[in-house]
Formats: sequence, C-alpha cells, structure tokens
Amino acid sequence: MKNPHLQTILPTVVPQKLAEHKAELHRVELSDGDAIAVHEDCPKEWVAGGKVAILSHGLTDHHRTPLLVRLTEKLTARGVRVFRWDMRSCGAGIEWARRPYHAGCSNDLGAVVHAVIEQCCKTTSDLYPDITLFGVSLSGNVLLKYLGESPATIPTSVQRAVAVNPPINLIAGIESISNRRNRVYERHFTRMLLKHHDQWSRVRPDVYSPPDGPRPRTLEGFDNWFTAPAIGYRDAREYYVDASSAKVIP
Repeated sequence: MKNPHLQTILPTVVPQKLAEHKAELHRVELSDGDAIAVHEDCPKEWVAGGKVAILSHGLTDHHRTPLLVRLTEKLTARGVRVFRWDMRSCGAGIEWARRPYHAGCSNDLGAVVHAVIEQCCKTTSDLYPDITLFGVSLSGNVLLKYLGESPATIPTSVQRAVAVNPPINLIAGIESISNRRNRVYERHFTRMLLKHHDQWSRVRPDVYSPPDGPRPRTLEGFDNWFTAPAIGYRDAREYYVDASSAKVIP
C-alpha cells in the first residue's frame, strides 16, 4: 500500500480482532496524589533477570490500542514480560487522576519504570530485569525526554529504548498537523480529546474546568483551552517548548 494516508486511516476504521490478555492490573501511586494503571502480562517461563518491555500508548489511546495488544502478543510468545501503562486519566485509570497526561510527563514514566523493577524483584536475591522501553507518537516524546533530561538517574535495568514517530519538536509538530493536507487528522484528534475530556470530567468533577465559550476545533486550541492551564502553563506554546524532547536529545 503506497498511499501513506490509507496506511494511517485504514487500521482505525477496519475492525480488528484483538487477542484477549488476562493482564494483571497494578495501581502506581504518583507523588502528587494521582495514580496510573499498569497492566502486566507475564509468560509462565519468565524468570528473574529476564527480558521486560514497558509499552506506552499514543495520543487519545490506552493499553488496549491495537498496536500495543499485537506487540504484547508477539513479545509474550517469545518469553518477554510485558507491562502496558495507561497514562493519567486514560483507560483503567480514568478515575485515578486529577491532572491530565501530556507530552512532557516523563516523571510518570519514571514512576512506572521503578514500579516495574520492584514488581520484578520480589526478593533482594532476584536479578534485575533487562528492560526495553517503547513509546509511539506522543509517548515517544515522553520516552526520549525521560532518557535525556537526567540520564544519570535512569536505572541500569533500562538497557534499550524504541521511540516510533516521536514529535520531538512539539511546535513543529503542531504546525505540521494543522497544515491543510493533514487537517483531517487534527480534527479527528481534537474530537477524540474533547470526548475524552467530557468522559473524564464526569467521573472526576475536580479536574481543571476550562472557561465557558466556544469549544476548540484544533489541537493547539485544545491545549490553550485545557492542557496547558491544567498543568500550570501560561499557554500552549509555553507548554510545547518545555515538553519537547529535542532540547535534551544529545
């Protein structure tokens, strides 16, 4: 299939039969009082010191997104212990967070990494796991920011990382997706973000309440309306500059 737009759109509109994983749900507490959900799939043959993959989802997704489910199936079949995490307010943890996930939430990934290491090392004699981190799109930027902003603090268990299509310069990314030829994607993501915001605010009425008035129709509009003020930024551009991983990539 040569058309890149068809490659992007078809997987989202064609029904896919996903494997049912009986993942074990873990609640990871964060320093600000929020919590996130982590889903573990452990092959029977896995032993201490074995390979582990921590998988992160993209914008408006969760741990059951088809890409992560397929990766989990392939990795566990090869003896890899897999942990998929729902970013704040997403998936199984929608009721556990008051603050939203965003492109710069590297501290949340750090909390997941430490929780996974603790889960894999039940006793002091257990070998540390051999961890690979995976992020796609927005979480790819989160992953690179995590690795680059304070490399000396990364646990030695983290041996490798894969970031797929990360928007390392968020301003460039937002300008690209708002281009006329990409507008269909921007509209889709904006609708999905608004839908998620409505669902989340119903179960967590204490989340940041945007000002009254017209609802945003663009991604930058949404970030100005909700994301940036909800996480303490003046506006979307300030958030984009601070959260972009490009500035910490060697």
